Amino acid sequence: MKIILLAVLLLSPIAAWATAPEDAYVAARDRYLAEFKRTVDTKAVEARNNRETLAKKALERRLRAIIGPFAMKGFPAAGKINLDTLFSEDEGFGMLDGLVYGETESARSVVVTTDGLLDKWLRGHGEWWEKDNPSANAPAAVKSESFYTQAVSTDSAVVHLGEIPLPPLAGARFAHATLSARTQDASPSAPDMMFVAVSRGGRVFIVNEKLATPFRPIAACDAIVKDYAKKADAAYEADRAAGDRDPKSPDPSEKLRADGDAAFRQCFGEKMKAEASFKAAVNQARAIVEALPAK
Repeated sequence: MKIILLAVLLLSPIAAWATAPEDAYVAARDRYLAEFKRTVDTKAVEARNNRETLAKKALERRLRAIIGPFAMKGFPAAGKINLDTLFSEDEGFGMLDGLVYGETESARSVVVTTDGLLDKWLRGHGEWWEKDNPSANAPAAVKSESFYTQAVSTDSAVVHLGEIPLPPLAGARFAHATLSARTQDASPSAPDMMFVAVSRGGRVFIVNEKLATPFRPIAACDAIVKDYAKKADAAYEADRAAGDRDPKSPDPSEKLRADGDAAFRQCFGEKMKAEASFKAAVNQARAIVEALPAK
């Protein structure tokens, strides 16, 4: 018993030291968020903007100390804070706490954070939206569209059109890759980028890269979308002709369009593996993983 107690006493200060900087960062971030929420209606707009700039710089310094140095070929040597805004009324509010190397939503970028910061962020986003929030379990969260939309996208939704298989990665908490796209509406006819998410050595890397070999639209999948669109148009016209519809009742045409979008993505995810671009995407994703720092 004495040996166990001694071990606990020896380990506890180390564990506390490891989490203390992350906790201090989150506390500082939340103080700034509360401050800017109180001043949302201020007329001193320029002063508020300047204050936000200083706050982001202070948080960035904390993140650099927590996350440590990062270097990877093809990415800028100096990163910046991934938080797009500290104003809760702005689009892009609530992004993942970390450092981004490269411009978000550009041809290539990577967000670097820690397991601890990611876990804290996920707990804070459990009720970010009314529904469809990312799981609090990180390995599950990085497979979801909502995670990328909330964590690394400023003003558009992320949709996945299929997974990219990765070989087992020694020592990794998770390693996951997807063929994806950003959109303001329905899914595009083909993905134009990939996300590769890896947790290893206590750090997390979220890589967003444009596809080196573009995918072509798949005719059979596009036909599904067109078929559902015709059904949705017919349902809309029938609903309008009926008249006196309760405005609170769901629009049948919207559900049909959503169903069509889901069916399209399922179709693409199945048929994309026969495309030559798929092999190129697999090689590209694996090259990204191999180039990431080991810790």
